[in-house]
Amino acid sequence: MREIAFKVQKIDDNFVVLGNAYAYIYLIKVNNLNILIDTGTAFFGNKVKDYLKSESIEKIDYLLLTHSHYDHIGGVPIILKNFKVEHIFAHSYFKNVFKSQKAISVINNLNKIELSVLDPFLKYEFEPFEITNEVKENDFLDFGKIKILFYETPGHTRDSVSYYILPYKIIIPGEAIGVPNKDDTYILPQFLSSFENYIESINKIKNLDIEIIGLPHEHLIFGKENVKNYIQLSLKTTYEYAKIIEDAIMEYKNFDKILDYLTEEIHQKKNIRQPIHAFRENLKAQIIAISRFKNLEIKF
Repeated sequence: MREIAFKVQKIDDNFVVLGNAYAYIYLIKVNNLNILIDTGTAFFGNKVKDYLKSESIEKIDYLLLTHSHYDHIGGVPIILKNFKVEHIFAHSYFKNVFKSQKAISVINNLNKIELSVLDPFLKYEFEPFEITNEVKENDFLDFGKIKILFYETPGHTRDSVSYYILPYKIIIPGEAIGVPNKDDTYILPQFLSSFENYIESINKIKNLDIEIIGLPHEHLIFGKENVKNYIQLSLKTTYEYAKIIEDAIMEYKNFDKILDYLTEEIHQKKNIRQPIHAFRENLKAQIIAISRFKNLEIKF
């Protein structure tokens, strides 16, 4: 389990990072407007709610979402219940996700699993919500001294987007460029919907002038050289990880055996702090993504 102590880190007086290594949520204040990027899980959404109320914030003018996974939108129902939210920005594919009862059930259940451990008394039920504005490539929000540019960065999910914020030169990519492990010795690739798209998205982000990577988990990356090194290592690790999955498919052929082998090889040996149930759900999608990419057969 990742660290869960809720903290507030300042980029400056207008830009704060909420949460901790388990989930980072980004809050920007500009022109008397409040901009929230992602909400974390239900547990962290509740913590964000408490923080916003302590700051006498009554309204979220812009809620920007990086993608539709449970640990990024699980807190949305809590935010919507406690604050007036003017605009919710997300990729158009979000609407397809919300048409799937299975997807809604997964989001709901994974949040409840976490709450059963961290906050068992919090009443929670995930329900789909309206996306008021669709994120499109090269669109942006201009607030004068702060500008937020939109980039479609699929591969982790079909609806993955990244937000590039000026003048900070910070990218908030969701999991489009991987997530580091506890001791910073490994970057866990996060291609779930498409290996090819994931590689393309990393290369797209690599071409931006970035000074800070606002990761969703573990820690932020500061400094151009560190950013460059992180992205290069993420790209390298992604190719290596795909090869490990490919080799496991060819050796074991059976889906459950492949899943169990890779869980031990990656989650345990690479010191990954992502909860095991969430890791295995992601790994299932990655096995399928590589089998499709390499045209390999798997026995289910």
